[in-house]
Amino acid sequence: MYPLQNWLLVALGVGVGSLGSLCMKWGAGKLPQQWEGGIPGLVWQVMLNPLIVAGVVMYAIPAAIWIWLLRTMPLTVLQPALSLTYVLSALLAVFVLNEHVPLMRWVGIFVIIFGVVLVARN
Repeated sequence: MYPLQNWLLVALGVGVGSLGSLCMKWGAGKLPQQWEGGIPGLVWQVMLNPLIVAGVVMYAIPAAIWIWLLRTMPLTVLQPALSLTYVLSALLAVFVLNEHVPLMRWVGIFVIIFGVVLVARN
């Protein structure tokens, strides 16, 4: 079994990564439908969007946590545990963004949770 502090860091990474997804979704919604200047214009719009920038920073934090945890946890445990980001992101999408999640997607989400529990206990 791995120390509680490792699992707390996993939870922090999952939480911050999910919030990063939420920020990027909000920021993407504020981008213009059409932009001038082609790809460089789009890149400029993205760089000036504080929500997208915050989301990118929030993606970097779990990456740093991941690197730290890879020193003491096997990848075969850590990778599935961090996949809980998909679960929390879906819950945030439902409760914050009012997105609809079809039944089969919920089934997939529960399969992820079940898989993480199996991996963590083994």
